[in-house]
Amino acid sequence: MEHSLSVLGMLCLKTSAQDESPIPESVEYMKDWAAASSVILLGAKKDYLFDDSFTLEKEEILSRFIEHIEKGISLNMPATGPFPDLLFFGVENHLLRKEAAKEYIFDALYIAKRPGDRKAWVELLDKLGCVEKDFTDRAENLIPLLGLGESPLIERFAPVLIENISEELLYPVLISCTSAKVKKTKKMLLNSVLKREKPKSANDFAEWLSLYLQDEDKSIAGLAERLALSWGLVLEQEESTKELQGLWRESPKLWEVPRFSLGDKTAESLTDMLALLSDRKECVEDLLFEQFLALTNHIAYKNPEEAKMSLLGIPNSDSGTLWTLGRWAKGIETKPVEESRQRFWQGEKEIVKIEYRELLTMRRELLFRTMGQWPCLLSTPSFEDLSISIEDFLERLSLYQAEKFSYVSEPDLQLVLTRLDLETFFTERCRESK
Repeated sequence: MEHSLSVLGMLCLKTSAQDESPIPESVEYMKDWAAASSVILLGAKKDYLFDDSFTLEKEEILSRFIEHIEKGISLNMPATGPFPDLLFFGVENHLLRKEAAKEYIFDALYIAKRPGDRKAWVELLDKLGCVEKDFTDRAENLIPLLGLGESPLIERFAPVLIENISEELLYPVLISCTSAKVKKTKKMLLNSVLKREKPKSANDFAEWLSLYLQDEDKSIAGLAERLALSWGLVLEQEESTKELQGLWRESPKLWEVPRFSLGDKTAESLTDMLALLSDRKECVEDLLFEQFLALTNHIAYKNPEEAKMSLLGIPNSDSGTLWTLGRWAKGIETKPVEESRQRFWQGEKEIVKIEYRELLTMRRELLFRTMGQWPCLLSTPSFEDLSISIEDFLERLSLYQAEKFSYVSEPDLQLVLTRLDLETFFTERCRESK
């Protein structure tokens, strides 16, 4: 949870505070710090894991307060927990300058991934007492946020920007704000534009304004007409769609999902794919990854040494997705991935929490350790939407049988069952039986 202390959280915090080691690059550590600090500094409610006999001292928190705030911002800490309140505490108690705090919050706002976090950061900006200049000076950075279509962002930033920014930036702001879906927000936007003087390049705004003239809500269309009149714009209404009634048009052909393809089945192609995947910061089991996985096994099954030579570019220090495969390429044995077990006491009762690995993770790790041992991968997609046809699945099983295999990779088979396109199979069988 975002507001709770983890089982070993306080121990980690105490260890870090006493040896003054660098703050870990860990969101979970920062959540523990925020949870503990909110109790000690803000008087927040203690959860059942908070032990008064073993806790941080207030001085320990304050001595590295700014460091933790900076680390939390860089790690994109959730703003729906106690972290924003701690940042505000820092300003109120003169640990942070207000202008520095604003910079931190805007930085957090730019990188926030969740709408709830963005809303919370905007609310904190208001709590700090931001003025118009704080927003207009950052107009270019705020424009992408307006394009997200989230009412809290548009309603807070758009009126200030529309009424005060230069004509050069006005059009990009208005275009971004067309993402607004709420009627109240649309009216607010148009009323803000009406407060401006007519721009020199008013005709350039005609296409934008036509979107509101065609709005189903009459009050919105009425505001758009007022703006067109104020700016002296004559906009042509779209021709009535009634003229098209009864006009027959041939239906377009249905789009078919392209077949999955490995491309060039060469070691050079494998090296190129490895370079693309190595640039990624996190694992995404997408089309490229599936191609890489299938091609690696295809080459390794025929010539393991050739495959290993192509994969030597994976560094020993790589702690990411390809680490296990890199060790296989270098002939280093790796332990199997197992479920995680955590034991802790709740009162007099011992709790054992078992965390099972995701299916994609289990398949990936097992295949990386046993690369080249399989005639083919059962879970390789048949189509680019990653689905697998019954025909392809049966053909792959036949290949295993022909190669005298009496077993398969369990996670590989389990993933097949989640990707089988049974709907198409049964539809075609029903059609054939008629």
